[in-house]
Order: sequence, then structure tokens, then C-alpha cells
Amino acid sequence: MTWQHGYHTDRPYTCGFYRELAPAWLDWCALLEGQPAPRISECSEFRYLELGSGMGLGLCLLAAAYPEGTFTGIDFQPDHIAHSERLATDLGLTNITFLEADFLELAAHPGDLVGKHHYAVAHGIATWITPPVRSALFQLAARSLQPGGLFFCSYNTLPGWLAAVPLQQLAWHEAQRRGQGAADAAEAVRHSAAILSRLLGPAEAPLPLGQLLPGLRSRLEGLAKHDSTYLVQEYINEGWQPLSAPDLHAIAAAEKLRHLASASLPENFLALLPASLREVVQEEPDPSMRA
Repeated sequence: MTWQHGYHTDRPYTCGFYRELAPAWLDWCALLEGQPAPRISECSEFRYLELGSGMGLGLCLLAAAYPEGTFTGIDFQPDHIAHSERLATDLGLTNITFLEADFLELAAHPGDLVGKHHYAVAHGIATWITPPVRSALFQLAARSLQPGGLFFCSYNTLPGWLAAVPLQQLAWHEAQRRGQGAADAAEAVRHSAAILSRLLGPAEAPLPLGQLLPGLRSRLEGLAKHDSTYLVQEYINEGWQPLSAPDLHAIAAAEKLRHLASASLPENFLALLPASLREVVQEEPDPSMRA
């Protein structure tokens, strides 16, 4: 296995900000479940670690918004780290550092990351990476946190991502046939989407695939709003594997990380669900199964 671990690195990831990663947001989610926030008070000093920090935009925005915090971003892609460091310098941020590192190597030798952080976060990557790298990710998250710290992990969840499986599988194999370049990979996604659209048949008279996976149609239609960079990073990864909530919670539990709450706030208020759905969900006592 090369240093990429089956992850597509020919093109940097897109830039974005996700409100769920903000310390105040995570504090709120914890407090809703009766868990004290990791910080002593809203303006007290804290340490924050992002695993898979990408181009660094989101972490830089948080560092600017929370000058009392100390922020560290880790990513294994050199282009990501170079962009992140330039951005932090241009913004004049002094409370943020970026580290180019491989999760597998860092999990074996975490150094001064151990037990120092109030927050550790990983946006999106848990179901884009191979199982050994994912295990290292959770090991790092667990070992980096102080007791009572919070770990946020977003991921492609089943059954919601079930309809995307045919697209990813077809695109992955098409990309391997075409070559390793980012342009080839992006075209492989679009080519695969076109084939699947034909296999779905018309909406008014769907073919067998359209009957089996009605959600695939809307996903294919939604590809038009995404640029080629996103398409490559989302679908052309060897380790791409959506997981059910119980499976991901079991991986976390092996590292002493327990499920506390959803960072999508409406999901913590069952009263907001439609009555018929709420009744079914409330009958399940296990939060990981309800998720």
C-alpha cells in the first residue's frame, strides 16, 4: 500500500465550514444530554484537534472566532498542509498549527498529543478511509482527549447512503480502468452516473434498478451541483464504506468512546419527528439503534 492508503490525492479537497464542529455547538449538544461541557466556562482556554483538517479553512475560521482556544489540524496530504499554513499566516492567526502526518504512524507514536485536548473532531473521513486507517483515527481521537472531552465524528451513514453504493462502485472501477488522474476520476463519476440514469428508466415507468433503489435517482440528479473536486474526493476512494450507526459506535466503543448525542440538533428532539415515525423510534431503548 502506498502512502495514499487508497485515498485519491491528485486533487486537493474542497474548502468548507461546518457549524457542527464549533465548540459552542458541541457544548450545547452535550448539555442537552446532561453532560458538562469540556470547557470550564464559555471563555476559558481550551485545546482543539481536527483529524483530517483538509485545506484548513474551517479550522482557521474557528481559530479566529475562538481566540482563547489553541487549535491543531492534522492531515496527511502535503498540499492540504501547505494551503492551511499559508491561510493561517495570511489571516494573522497565532493560535493554530498544522501537522502533516499519517494516522497510522501517529497512532503508534502520538507524542505530546496524548490527553491534552478538550475537543477532537473528524468531519466526513471515517467512511472514506480503509479500516486500518479508520482504527488509527479513533485511537488518536481517544488518546488525544482529556477525561470528559468530546469527539465529533460525521460519516456516511446507512441506510441513508445505501442508494449511493451502485454509483460509487461503478465509478471506482471505471476510474481504475481509465487511470489515476483526477480528470479521469471525475469523468468516471459522470460516466457512471449517466449509465445508471439509463438503467433506472423513466420516473413514470422505472426499470428494475429504479424500483429497487428509488433514492438513487435524486442522488444522480444532485451531482450536477457539485464540482469535479468534490466528486473525486467523495466517490473515488478505495476505503469508501458507509456504516450503520451501531457499527460505527462499536468501533468507537473499542477505544473508550461512548455515544452521547447527535450533532444534528433536531435529531435530539424526538418530538420533532412525524408521529408515526416517532412512535417506532421511541420504542427502541438503545440510542445507537435509534440513530
